[in-house]
Amino acid sequence: MSRRTTRTFFSLTLFMLCCACWGHSLFIYSKANLAQVLITQSWNKTLAGEQQVRPWAWADTWPVARLEIPSIEHHYYVLAGSHGSSLAFGPGHLDGSAEPGELGTTVISGHRDTHFSFLEHLVLNSVVKLQGSDGKWTRYRVIERHITNIESGPWQINKDKNELHLVTCYPFNSPIPGGNLRHITIAKKIETPFLAKTVLDKTALATSVVPHPIYATPKLAQEDPLSFHQHAKEMSF
Repeated sequence: MSRRTTRTFFSLTLFMLCCACWGHSLFIYSKANLAQVLITQSWNKTLAGEQQVRPWAWADTWPVARLEIPSIEHHYYVLAGSHGSSLAFGPGHLDGSAEPGELGTTVISGHRDTHFSFLEHLVLNSVVKLQGSDGKWTRYRVIERHITNIESGPWQINKDKNELHLVTCYPFNSPIPGGNLRHITIAKKIETPFLAKTVLDKTALATSVVPHPIYATPKLAQEDPLSFHQHAKEMSF
């Protein structure tokens, strides 16, 4: 085989490999977009009164809420369960925590490098909106951000508090999935329309004023706590 033939052969091989990689990336991108369209349709059916509407026939999850972050003008459909198949397509509602819109503490988890990457820059007093399956909206205000080590002790929450906990793995830029650290953003329900209006500020994600997360152990619930330590250990974001 001549040098020219060899160069041509390797060039064609490299070109075919590039096309294969590009085609695979395009397939994944198209699949992700199609999934969001199907999840949106499922959510619309849920708002119309249907229950546990699976976005596709073999899905083991369904949308249970819609999460909106006004400061970045973006929304996410929250899926039932915090297992891997749910988190691949959106944030997941943690089984055992309060249902979206109901009394109690609702826990939602998500991947740190996709759906919940914004948590790195979400500042105190930011507003988070959550729509339940009944169509009603609940507004929350971020009151705390901290890092906890799930190996240091049980992660407990108070089921009687009207809070929203957004959880993801930490640090955000780590190339290794999972780990023992969790970044937890705690938002408290806004009780009056006036407060909801005053904190709807689109500058809430200004990177120039991003506070450094406070390292702390989880606050133990004072009354009738719910422990999610085992669930937290099984999460891999």
